[in-house]
Amino acid sequence: MADTFRGFRNLRSAAASLLKKLKNRRFPWLGPLAGGLIGLFGGAAGVIIGIILGYLIRELFGQFKSDRDLLEYLVNPGQSNFSEPDPGMAAYCALGVIIIAKSLQARDRRYIADGSETALKPVQISAAESFPNGGDHAPELEAFCRLAASKADMLNADLLAESLAARRLPFRDQAYLGQQLEMLAFGPGIETGYYIRTLLDPDYSGGGTHENASREIHTEADPWLILGLDPGTPRHEVKSTFRKLAVQFHPDSLQELDKKHQEDAARAFITIKEAYRQIMSQRDSGKQPDPVYQQSSRR
Repeated sequence: MADTFRGFRNLRSAAASLLKKLKNRRFPWLGPLAGGLIGLFGGAAGVIIGIILGYLIRELFGQFKSDRDLLEYLVNPGQSNFSEPDPGMAAYCALGVIIIAKSLQARDRRYIADGSETALKPVQISAAESFPNGGDHAPELEAFCRLAASKADMLNADLLAESLAARRLPFRDQAYLGQQLEMLAFGPGIETGYYIRTLLDPDYSGGGTHENASREIHTEADPWLILGLDPGTPRHEVKSTFRKLAVQFHPDSLQELDKKHQEDAARAFITIKEAYRQIMSQRDSGKQPDPVYQQSSRR
């Protein structure tokens, strides 16, 4: 037992002696080693931060260049250096901005120049529904409309319509897109909407200045004229048109307008709903049969 305790004391003395020697010994390499390790870690962090900053700068410059190329195209349509989810989508949005800007009263056009989301929302919705990939690219549509609105006074409807028609030539849907654009028009913009539609569909002769002007919203108008449709329009197209007009004139979508124009929009919204109710009632009663159902029943 005494030998065991003696062994422990000797071990403890040896350990204390070793620690004392290490404590009193100098390590000239310790400082450079610590500095090197700190520099190594600092350098690695610097490299990572540099890569991240470089990526962000590249993205910012890339976005700036894309916006610049898009603005150049919108002002002077021709060969483009920007990408769009579907060919002609930027031109479509620009034409929609022209129609909305014309439809709004002069003192309300500031909402277009300011890129108001409320004023441009109908154009974005129309584009999303009119192009195959529109619904999956809301940010791009928002950018197209916003940039077009910033140059609203410099947009040329003839050149944009020509460019849109050329880009959609392989798809042969220019007439359909013209119809969708015309649906955005109201009030003072009806004539502009009609004109743009004729640019995209030269064979269209659905009204003109005097006849098409009857599309202005008023309670005594024919319900088909209120919705801007022909009496033979299929039910699904009637519903689609009603939804677009309802969104366009819904009071919640026009809260940025002054009180007078909000009241006008509210009356127009009620008129649109009443016109839709009358058309659906005619269809349901058989007074105005749905052409789609008529064709299917004859087969």
